[in-house]
Amino acid sequence: MSRDDHSEMLSSRTWQQTATLNIERLRGWLQALPSDVFRVKGLMVLAQSSSAHWLQHVGSRSQFLPATDEAMANVSRLVFIARRGFDGWDALERGLQACKITEDERT
Repeated sequence: MSRDDHSEMLSSRTWQQTATLNIERLRGWLQALPSDVFRVKGLMVLAQSSSAHWLQHVGSRSQFLPATDEAMANVSRLVFIARRGFDGWDALERGLQACKITEDERT
């Protein structure tokens, strides 16, 4: 294994949906991520904003920055980097689903 090859230590997954997320539930979900998830980053469509945001999450720190390319603003896309062998992918998916806004919240 070379110094720059982390494939034996890390695993990654992507998540993509045409979903609008509630930022408060999303923040709570991010703070509750298991320690085996090292990083989450991607583009988020947030209900409380008129524009999409880039998300950078490492450890317990999250940063949301407005996205400048509105052409991508209708789809939320995330990349997860976790410890190799992490088996909580389904739980992460369920947690993200719970962050989606409901029809009642849209009205």
